[in-house]
Amino acid sequence: MRILVYGSTYLTQLCCEHIERETDHILVGYVPNQNRPTVAGKMRLQPIPQEAVLSTKHNVGLSIQYDARIRNERYAFNVHTGLLPEWGGQDILYHTLKQNIGEQGATFHVVTEQFDAGPIVSRISYPVLYDDTVITLYQRLAVILPAFVVSSLHLVEMIGLDRVDQCASFVPTLYRRGMVDKDDLPEYAATRKELRRRYER
Repeated sequence: MRILVYGSTYLTQLCCEHIERETDHILVGYVPNQNRPTVAGKMRLQPIPQEAVLSTKHNVGLSIQYDARIRNERYAFNVHTGLLPEWGGQDILYHTLKQNIGEQGATFHVVTEQFDAGPIVSRISYPVLYDDTVITLYQRLAVILPAFVVSSLHLVEMIGLDRVDQCASFVPTLYRRGMVDKDDLPEYAATRKELRRRYER
């Protein structure tokens, strides 16, 4: 497959590097996030401006922590850093800890008009321990996400691009940016700063 990547975070970078090492897929470039991500990646791919997407030769779009709606893609997939359908939207790691949930994960699904509601190709989970923080959960994601994305792309090939819409889909619960409790805002800001310090080198 010729894949156009959407996103420019550290997790995007890790997944792209793994795709290039472990598959024959061609990554034709990436569309950068519109806003500064919590942790920016050092993308080695060619940046593609939004206005050049239609003229970029590819057959699949792949969103990894991209911060805008994807349009005009016949086949597009999203790597969501939460277990769908229960954990759609944003700030999933924060909400997981806030609600004392013992498991979280990632979901690879088809992009549709409704956020995080497309047919689910695959999911992977990891444990959430009593003393975890957003930073330790992020580290867990960084370990499992690259291989998960590669295995999900293999599944897409097995199923067939023309049949992935037959995978099960559900109406997601969506957490939106800004749903952080007021009392948690200082720690939330400090965590974002610490993530940038650790990974943006």
